[in-house]
Amino acid sequence: MAATSVFLVAVHVCCGKARYGWIKELQLAVCCMAGIHGATTTYLSAKEILEAWPVAMDMENTTQQERVVFLSTGYFLFDLLQLLVTQPHEILFILHHFIVTSYMMSSYVLGYGMISSLVMMCIGEVTSPLLNAWLVAKDLKKDYEAPRKFFDWLSPFFTIIYVFFRTIMGPPVTYWVVDGVLKSNKLGPLVRYSWSIMVTLGTLGSQAWSFKLVKGMMKRRKSQKKIA
Repeated sequence: MAATSVFLVAVHVCCGKARYGWIKELQLAVCCMAGIHGATTTYLSAKEILEAWPVAMDMENTTQQERVVFLSTGYFLFDLLQLLVTQPHEILFILHHFIVTSYMMSSYVLGYGMISSLVMMCIGEVTSPLLNAWLVAKDLKKDYEAPRKFFDWLSPFFTIIYVFFRTIMGPPVTYWVVDGVLKSNKLGPLVRYSWSIMVTLGTLGSQAWSFKLVKGMMKRRKSQKKIA
């Protein structure tokens, strides 16, 4: 929250001329914080996965894994709160944050399986820095020349990276996690099936985003060809 407040002040100063209003400025500030969260948790999650290798999805939680999850949970809860206040119509984002937080906290309560949430966090948050840079540029490109050029340059690169991790890498990783969870002898039936459903829903939601990004990129390319 403190970091987001700093970004909020910075956004207000930098974008004061455009007069976006506090809601839009808060959303831009949260995007900046989300990008940092994504980069940080991707690195920390990957580090924990490598140290725990070979990974068993129901392995006992470690203190360091819990620290990573607490850090991420704080971010998701704050972002969930601001979504409910500023963008209550964003049902998919709100549902996503609720599912992620429930998954992570239930693994903490159980004492097992937190590594599975870190695996999904790693594959999910790796695209977050580019995603949020893309979102900020998209919001500012109507009023500023530099964000417009940056958005045009970043869009195809970001789309390819997003599709690679979410559509090409995402399903196999999801299968790996779900298979490990369902075969667990430590987790009860309710936990096994609820976690599997949560992970699968998250991956399916990513496919909708991939489709939307590719469709938008193709539309922009057609528009550019017409102008040329």
